[in-house]
Amino acid sequence: IGLNAMTPPFDNPDVREAVRYAINYDEIMALTGGDAKLVQEVIPAGFLGHTGQVPFKQDIAKAKALLAAAGVPEGTEITALVPADFPAGPIDYPTLAAKIQSDLALAGLTLNLQQLQVSELLNIYRSEEHDKKQMVFIAWGPDYPDPDGNMTPFANYAAKSIAWRNGWDNPEIAEMVAQAAIAGSAEERVQMYAEITERIFHEGPYVILYQPVQTYAIRTNVDGFTFDPSDTPSVNFAAIGKK
Repeated sequence: IGLNAMTPPFDNPDVREAVRYAINYDEIMALTGGDAKLVQEVIPAGFLGHTGQVPFKQDIAKAKALLAAAGVPEGTEITALVPADFPAGPIDYPTLAAKIQSDLALAGLTLNLQQLQVSELLNIYRSEEHDKKQMVFIAWGPDYPDPDGNMTPFANYAAKSIAWRNGWDNPEIAEMVAQAAIAGSAEERVQMYAEITERIFHEGPYVILYQPVQTYAIRTNVDGFTFDPSDTPSVNFAAIGKK
């Protein structure tokens, strides 16, 4: 979920944090039927720099306290753009959005869901009209198997990708990401990405819910099976044979 940091009330990082604490992640995982992994960070599981941390769990009292401290009155209405014709991995977006709507209501936020064809939603999401994209439900996949494939889009406003679409401009974190991309060793990169991940957890405009999982059943005499978990997941059937 993207929370536009240029539009009230999400221009306040405490309000973004409140949303993260309002959500019941365990119940969302139950909705996935086991076809997803709980992931709350920008770098996917399986990539260098993935920490495996899941710092957020539902805490309605904390969410309400954050909203009250930020001066957000109970019943504040939020408009959320929801893809009507595009799957959210193992869940359809309208079902996922209805669950988030129910959770946020417990914290005192009224979520107005606006279902759109994904092509129309993306036109709004990619536009410069930040007032039209207060909250957006959307998926993202890295273009290549390196942590920078996600970190730069999510953290560098100047890249005009995810951070830009959500109106989040933090030059300090963007510079940290640029340095991590060219660090001299894997160990150094891992340490740098852990620091960046911690910053994005609490300063970023994102509520990351889960990472889809695909399950394959393979007979014991099958050899050469590989799965390419790229942006367009695929299996190379030409390489498969019998043992």
